[in-house]
Amino acid sequence: MSKSKLSPRQKLISMMYLESTAMWAMNVSKEVLNAFVAVNESIENSIELVNKKSQALYSKLFTDLEKETSTKNTRIHKLVLNTRQLTKISVSYIGDIKEEILYVSGVNIDEESNVLFAS
Repeated sequence: MSKSKLSPRQKLISMMYLESTAMWAMNVSKEVLNAFVAVNESIENSIELVNKKSQALYSKLFTDLEKETSTKNTRIHKLVLNTRQLTKISVSYIGDIKEEILYVSGVNIDEESNVLFAS
């Protein structure tokens, strides 16, 4: 901002610019909102796929580790359990962030239909 006093004409132009910028910001197209929904669905599908593959990998790994009980396998088993726990914590944290974003934005999720709606 300049230090000089603005003329009434310049003040009007500035206010019109701010108003038009605000109107553009509020005019989010339906396609953009649908893109966010599509991205969210893709992320949820990816998480489900990763969970299924992780469970298969963990069960195979635990089966293989139980067959041999060497010191090395015991350490690997502990590391796998630790990794599994850290993964659960990370996924939970991401879910908490998602819920907070939805809460702050004023969007709620219908628990039965899993549909987003504005409050």
